[in-house]
Amino acid sequence: MRFTAVFCIALCIAGAFAVTAEDAADFAKLEKIYQSNFGKTILDTIHLQLASGDPMDDLIELLREIYNFVQNEQNEDDSYIKEIRGQCDNEIGRLRAEITAADDRVNELQAELDEKIPIRAEKTDLLHEKQHLLAETGDRIVELDEDKAEHDADWAAEQQEHDRATYVIERAKEVIENGFSGSFLQKNFKPQTLVQVSEHLKANSKNFKRKSWNHVFKLLSQIAASAPVQADAGAVTRILNLIDALLERIAESREIERREYEAWVAEYTAAREAQVNLYHETESQIENLENEISALTKRINNATSERDEQRERSRQKNIELTGRIKFCDDEAEAYSDRRADRTDRLNTVSETIGLVE
Repeated sequence: MRFTAVFCIALCIAGAFAVTAEDAADFAKLEKIYQSNFGKTILDTIHLQLASGDPMDDLIELLREIYNFVQNEQNEDDSYIKEIRGQCDNEIGRLRAEITAADDRVNELQAELDEKIPIRAEKTDLLHEKQHLLAETGDRIVELDEDKAEHDADWAAEQQEHDRATYVIERAKEVIENGFSGSFLQKNFKPQTLVQVSEHLKANSKNFKRKSWNHVFKLLSQIAASAPVQADAGAVTRILNLIDALLERIAESREIERREYEAWVAEYTAAREAQVNLYHETESQIENLENEISALTKRINNATSERDEQRERSRQKNIELTGRIKFCDDEAEAYSDRRADRTDRLNTVSETIGLVE
């Protein structure tokens, strides 16, 4: 069949079997056309047309229709690939812009995290310091209050000591004054009164925390005990003078103790007030730090979540971009193959038309 088709066409071209150099060139073109599947189909179609006796003009018209069909198909494919290229450019541009935006946002959020995380760590360390200071300050306030309670107890005990000493001496003075009537010069007294006073003082000469007071009371007891032996008004007067002097000394001691206690209370009050102020100030600082740390933690968590979301978005967009680029490259390659095939077909039809016209 191959020989028949080529031979018949060659006859049409050469006419009356006269083969010239030009005819040989045309015959070579036919051979070339016949090497391709599409060219073989064209030549087979021509053979059928010639065998059926169809006019040559119909054959040429058929070839032109085939040429126009392939050309229109190529034009449509050109429009399609142009649209695809536009879509690809837009999609790739959009994806790259979205990836860039996501990456930029990741960098912004990471920079914010790099700034805020150390700040939170510093504030957390400071919070621990303040909490420790608060506990220490609370302990110091408790210690001050415990010390105050001890001083109050000591002060109360000192007051009781002074009250009891004052009572003992005033009682002795009262007994002496009640044991005599009239003038001492009249010798109108009761000696047993001084004995009673001596025993009273002696009984209380071991009951005081202050040893000096115990010695004084013991000495006064001995003086009172010797007074009846002397039995004169001067001895009694000396005892009363000693009692009055001792009462004055006890009053002075009480005043000294009071001033010392009040001075200590003033120091305690100032120290406690300073610690209480420090405690409240530290509490306020702790509250502020906790609020700041809470706000930082909330922002860090949100920024971390958003950063991870943007990273994932960038990853997904990169996957989408890779797929889109592959699709576009595949489309371009397929179009290039189709265009090359159509170009061959158009050239084949065009050469065939040139041969048969």
